[in-house]
Amino acid sequence: MPDPIVLSRRALVAGAGALVVAGCAVRAPHVELPGSSEPDPDVATATEAVTVIRAQIHAIRVTTRHHPALAGPLAGLLAMHRAHLVALERAVPRSSSPPPPRTGPAVPHSEARALVALRTAERPTQTTLAGLAQRARSGDFARLLASMAAAVAQQVDDWPRPSSDQGTTTRAPR
Repeated sequence: MPDPIVLSRRALVAGAGALVVAGCAVRAPHVELPGSSEPDPDVATATEAVTVIRAQIHAIRVTTRHHPALAGPLAGLLAMHRAHLVALERAVPRSSSPPPPRTGPAVPHSEARALVALRTAERPTQTTLAGLAQRARSGDFARLLASMAAAVAQQVDDWPRPSSDQGTTTRAPR
């Protein structure tokens, strides 16, 4: 009997992220309803998701600008949010696309507190994406948003933690 295939959590999340991005083309929610000038209701849902994810990307960028040593440990989180943003921007017409955030969050002076602040901000992002998935009218779009929420949950579960001995950052124990 062949040995079972064992995937690390990171490989599984990366694979799921690729599937999410690939699956986003199944049905873009920006189709206008026949006989109506109003866009599909999922456009508002997608626009809200874009706003939330852009805010998180901005918060990560501001944090890594203040704490360059966190850029490596937060690279996976940033890549995940960017992939989600690309998938969602395909679903939002340019006329409905919200502008990027102009101001960033206040970044704590210590790396440890900066990580705590980002992690604290990721939980509502996960909750918002899960709620938007429930609100989505398209089943494909609902699954896309739900898998984004799950990906955020995985990232939070595997959150980087500052090492107490040398001031470096490590991944959470499994």
